[in-house]
Amino acid sequence: MNEDSNTNLILTLAATSVFQFLPLLVAITAARRFKTSPYIALAIMGALLMPDFLALVENETDSISYMGVPVPIFDYSGQVIPAILTVWVQSKLEHFMKENWYKVLHMVVIPTVLLFLLVPLVAIVIGPIGNYLSIFIGARC
Repeated sequence: MNEDSNTNLILTLAATSVFQFLPLLVAITAARRFKTSPYIALAIMGALLMPDFLALVENETDSISYMGVPVPIFDYSGQVIPAILTVWVQSKLEHFMKENWYKVLHMVVIPTVLLFLLVPLVAIVIGPIGNYLSIFIGARC
């Protein structure tokens, strides 16, 4: 098969798409394991895989600012540990809110609060910790 053919391109995309979106697949699996909402987990991890966020990586930007707080920029596509840590934190917060907040708030308010809190927290703290932890584990193996 010709390497420049569209057939080769489509087959290559099919084979590599799993690795590009691995954090989303891990988020779904972790959400089931931690008994939390897989849809919220997808939305949180999806924010770090959006084209605009990945464009920051391609522009070789080391960090950006979010409300005056520096945010280190990493490519999270293909990473597993940030997704697992994020969903674990999500599960703790979600279970706490469901136990302590009125049931009428569960449908709209809890997902909104989780997204509002966790997307910046993942970009600023959890994601970089997971990234460095991945590098550390990779260097040891």
